[in-house]
Amino acid sequence: MKILLIHPIKRSGYNYTDNVKPYIPVITLPILAGLTPKDINVELCDESVDEVNFNTDADLIGITGITSQINRGYEIADIFRKKGKKVVMGGIHVSAMPEEAKKHATSIVIGEAEDLWEVIIEDFRGNQLKEVYKSDAYTDLKKLVIPRYDLLKLNRYRNSSGSNIPRLPIQASRGCPFNCKFCSVTKFWGPKIRTKPLENVEKELLHIRSLGTNRIFFTDDNFIANISYTRNLLELLKKHNFSWICQLSTNIYQHEDLIFEMSKAGCSGVCMGIESFSEENLVNINKKFNKMANYERLFSLFNRNNIRVTASMMIGLDGDTKETLEKMVRMLIRFKVSHALFYLIMLLPGTQLREQFLKENRIIDHNWDHQNGKIVTFQPKSFQSQDLQDYYWELYNEFYSYKSIIRRIFTVANLKGGLNSIFIPLKTNLYFCRKLKNRLHPID
Repeated sequence: MKILLIHPIKRSGYNYTDNVKPYIPVITLPILAGLTPKDINVELCDESVDEVNFNTDADLIGITGITSQINRGYEIADIFRKKGKKVVMGGIHVSAMPEEAKKHATSIVIGEAEDLWEVIIEDFRGNQLKEVYKSDAYTDLKKLVIPRYDLLKLNRYRNSSGSNIPRLPIQASRGCPFNCKFCSVTKFWGPKIRTKPLENVEKELLHIRSLGTNRIFFTDDNFIANISYTRNLLELLKKHNFSWICQLSTNIYQHEDLIFEMSKAGCSGVCMGIESFSEENLVNINKKFNKMANYERLFSLFNRNNIRVTASMMIGLDGDTKETLEKMVRMLIRFKVSHALFYLIMLLPGTQLREQFLKENRIIDHNWDHQNGKIVTFQPKSFQSQDLQDYYWELYNEFYSYKSIIRRIFTVANLKGGLNSIFIPLKTNLYFCRKLKNRLHPID
């Protein structure tokens, strides 16, 4: 028996033939491959670096993808079904829109797949595939699963600095208690933080090292969601000399000592969901805890500990005007943030924000391809939609202007940190600057 697992490409923004290398491989396909019984041949296709083989001899096709990829996923599924193949679809979008997904798949998976995947395979073997598979509970992360990154074409991704292969993803926890209006994480992963046993994390780390790299990215939505677990995880990381980046919430300001410990444990960068500096906006999206952070002090602490900060910002919130957005960029530059990623509001299925915009009849573009953070799909409060679209790129160009790059990168803290503290962020900032001239998002 053979299974082909596919992660579809995002269709909007660039053509299939463009040479755009992803920074980090997908994690879902390697996890599913790791869960597959050993007697089954598994092939992985990440369409961002590989072409889908529609003439495959695979018996079962599995497809996953987020909202901005799902139309391409449906397209792939329809082609395979016309060829007589059985297709299973899952992931966060399918879980939010099951009736829509049923039209394109033999079977759909609602929620996490770990407890269902072997059942699905056995049902397929017995020619008894069900239309819907849904787990009764969230997955217990105690089960050891070694993701099969060796099945991906790792040489086609962008190499991490100092390595011949890309930075590889790893996940230590799932869940988020915050339930922000724009985010689907809490609904999919649940409000309770679930953590992976540290011995399992260690085994995954050793497997990643055996592949030829010590560069990793924690895909956890909030690396500090469970502080006591985080402290123990940092002690483990100190033992193994990994260079890593992660996502975390701004309430790390309550645990400033962690920043020093993260640096000692090999953290080189963090991505923080700042979203907005406007208290009105933060209240409206249910992210009120962000307003408590002293960003100037927080960013300074990260800089002094040689950890580069990427600030993730939402554009087009109801409290946004040209003046507030211009002030936002000036603040990011003044705070000497290494990188910033700007995202136009994404109205993802299953989120409170999408429901609000639907009730207000403010969604002007219902194409899932365009829910990618780069395209205005809604009617803003203080802009015409096209004006906001143009201004979005202006904000990016201002932040990544040469003047801004010099001011943010050539700092006392970076100069004290050594050559890499200047060279690495300078290199990426200049690369982003070049991409933006063609209106390509920095991390496409």
